[in-house]
Amino acid sequence: MRLSDVSGQDFVMYERTYAPGFHDLIFGILRDARIVPNVSQTAAEISTVISLVVAHMGIAILPASAVKHSVASVIACHIVDQIPMSEIGIAVSKGVRPQS
Repeated sequence: MRLSDVSGQDFVMYERTYAPGFHDLIFGILRDARIVPNVSQTAAEISTVISLVVAHMGIAILPASAVKHSVASVIACHIVDQIPMSEIGIAVSKGVRPQS
């Protein structure tokens, strides 16, 4: 699916307060595609965003893994446009050095 295919659609988004980096990544992807999303709803948890998609409140751009492992009636469509990859890291307590 191309991003241009979703232009004009209502979107449900993850709230920026809870994940500003992810939120900004999604808005940047849409901005680069010259899409101004009409955000119909926001939510604090990805599972709630998925539930809003199921309730036909809009579409969402989410990690494919979140959709793949959901029990809800949604599917993840591959975005064929070139989009930035999101970095993933390991969180450890400060001062703790993992054993090798």
